[in-house]
Formats: sequence, C-alpha cells, structure tokens
Amino acid sequence: MDDGFALRRARRSTPTASRRPSLGARRLRQWITEHGMTPAQFGEWMVPPVSGRSIQRWLRGDTRPTFDQTAEINRRTETFVQPNHWADLRQAAN
Repeated sequence: MDDGFALRRARRSTPTASRRPSLGARRLRQWITEHGMTPAQFGEWMVPPVSGRSIQRWLRGDTRPTFDQTAEINRRTETFVQPNHWADLRQAAN
C-alpha cells in the first residue's frame, strides 16, 4: 500500500465529526444557488479544480475543504464564504 497516496488523499479534505453542515457549507450552497451554478460548475471554476462530488460532500457536511481550498472559495465568492465559516465551533470550545 502506498502511504503517500493515503497522505495526499487525507490532505484533500478533512472528515467532519458530524454530518451537520457548517456555516461555510450553508453559505456556499446559498452562493451557488443564487448564482445559478451547480456544485460541479463551481468546482471547475476553482483553481485548482475540485470535483463536483467533493463539493457535494462539503455541502452535506461529510467533509470540509482544506485551508487552501477555503481561501480559494473565499476569493471566488468575494468573501461571502470565509475560511472561518468552516470551523467547528463546538469542537473549538472544548
């Protein structure tokens, strides 16, 4: 088994403790909807591109984007979805 592959895969997205979508996910869904895009179209628009499936996982709360991806989302949405919107405040409070 290639441990490098597992490490690269782990960096792509961070699993969440619960499936409840974060503020970032809810705001990103709102932004995508308001701009008439699909998750796949938004993912293609990002640099580097992200699969529509990954975007859907973020929107459902299954995973979260990496810090670099949150910075790109912030840039693409003109600060409507900020990196701190993806933080799990319940976990930070403990």
